[in-house]
Amino acid sequence: GINAEYGTLCKLQTMTSLLPVVIVGAGLGGLMTANLLSQDATLNRPVRVFEARERVGGRLFAPDGLDLGGTWFWRNERRMHALVYELNVPVLDQRTHGRAVVEQRNGQVHVTDSSVDFEANRFVSGAGSVTDRLAELLEARPRVDVHTDTAVSAIEPVHSGNGHTSTATECQDEAVSAAARFRVTTSDGEQVLARHVVIALPPSLATESIKGLVDLLPEQTARVASNTPVWMGGFAKVVVSWDNKWWDEDDRGLSGAAMSQKGPMVELHNIEVGDQAAIFGFVPPSVMQGLKNNNQKLTNDDIEGQLRRLFGSAMPNPSRITIQDWSSEEFTSPSNVFQLQNTGFFGRLANADLPDGLHFASTETSSRFGGHMEGALEAAERTAQKILKD
Repeated sequence: GINAEYGTLCKLQTMTSLLPVVIVGAGLGGLMTANLLSQDATLNRPVRVFEARERVGGRLFAPDGLDLGGTWFWRNERRMHALVYELNVPVLDQRTHGRAVVEQRNGQVHVTDSSVDFEANRFVSGAGSVTDRLAELLEARPRVDVHTDTAVSAIEPVHSGNGHTSTATECQDEAVSAAARFRVTTSDGEQVLARHVVIALPPSLATESIKGLVDLLPEQTARVASNTPVWMGGFAKVVVSWDNKWWDEDDRGLSGAAMSQKGPMVELHNIEVGDQAAIFGFVPPSVMQGLKNNNQKLTNDDIEGQLRRLFGSAMPNPSRITIQDWSSEEFTSPSNVFQLQNTGFFGRLANADLPDGLHFASTETSSRFGGHMEGALEAAERTAQKILKD
């Protein structure tokens, strides 16, 4: 009868073309995974990217072109160089000439004979220009959707139906369910069946924030994911701007770079672009944790006070100070971010025991370039290759 006929049809159809690849996170790893999948002519299914923030980029964040997140890439990072070329994103060399200032723990300050900076590349409009450009490309591709301001709240396994089919519509629904591996629930209540789910978030954030994810993982894999540090997760990054590049006018031949054992910033680097004068500094997890333990916050006065100690009267008043506390970013760092310090966990999820169709694709999962933008690209490449084999 008709039921048997449709039942046979259900067995013949896999319906995988109706099941999207769901990517959780629109940082560099997530967007690049979507880019690689949508470029491949053999992909016969849609790609849906869900991003909790109102913007793409994740830790690549550069308001006004000044990097408050990731900044550099290096000569040996072939994927980044290839991507920059493909996207036609303008880059520049990190400034390495000039003399750096060093501050000892006892407060003594001296000027070195050289810069503390190193050969690297930066982006003329900030690293966020890379993910912005990727998002523009994906927007033009008909089978890719990037949803911002939409978090993934839960992931659960999908079990096969009851085997009963009476209509063509039900046949299709049952076949789709049979081909699906996961049910993904978003923060707006939508439920999406998927055959592949890509976690392009820091693994420890994902295991804490996505209901059901830990239950999907073997015990050892769940332990690795939950203990993987978030690169830069415990840090704050500070960008200070001026109306002119005053260090070029200083008779000490300063580069704008500095190192400090007193803090709060421990490293400062020149990020000038053309006539735009700016320096950024790293504030380490030990300082940020100490402030939070005492219910205190890092202030502009703290930053300007340190700059005065380092550079003296030659430094004019800053035109702007911006503090980006990544340790407080709910869509970057888990609640125990300060306790996660063992970078030996980086890369261990690349070959971990995972359920079929579940993938991790953040920079922390890269075996060679963990923490770098190149690491996110390596993870995206690995993930896309696995999906395309299915």
